[in-house]
Amino acid sequence: MSIGRSGLGLATVVLFGAVQGPAHAQGAFVGVGGGASSWALDCAGTSTCDKSGGAFKLYGGYNFTPQFGVQAFYLDLGKARTAAPVSGTLTNVDYKGQAYGVSGTGTFDITKDLVLLGELGLANVTGKVEGTALGVSVSEKKNSVALVVGGGIGYRVTPAAMLRAEVMATTVKVRLNSYEDSGGVAAFLVGISGQF
Repeated sequence: MSIGRSGLGLATVVLFGAVQGPAHAQGAFVGVGGGASSWALDCAGTSTCDKSGGAFKLYGGYNFTPQFGVQAFYLDLGKARTAAPVSGTLTNVDYKGQAYGVSGTGTFDITKDLVLLGELGLANVTGKVEGTALGVSVSEKKNSVALVVGGGIGYRVTPAAMLRAEVMATTVKVRLNSYEDSGGVAAFLVGISGQF
């Protein structure tokens, strides 16, 4: 696996955007989103290469000002899979990732109901790789601290509820025996958040 760093800087500009307006009130919020993940795998030499999986995000936090807040989140990055012949034996390799972290958030009004979203934070990211050949499986997890960047767009359906479409990106490190690698994974999410 050779995962590139594509997508890591995708939403940085969103967090520091200059759009201002009559944003929503301060207070606590929670949200959930689901969608697809995209792993930047190097598929050269593989017979099968599936770079996409499911993704899920659960989060909650507090807006200190109408534009800025902080949140804690859980992000499931799904899994990707490759298969390749190794010494004449087909070897399947599964990659999985998840992250727990804290990020600063930015919410900037474009119109009364349309909102630009951004976040930047740190997470404890767990990467797991599992290799299977001839019915024998070996797996190993690796934890690391990584930057998490996100951005997207929201639509207020009520003053307290928002539909959201966003992208989050981070780096996942994996290890299996003496093999180590790292690279980018992006999650494309659609969800809803509520403020109270």
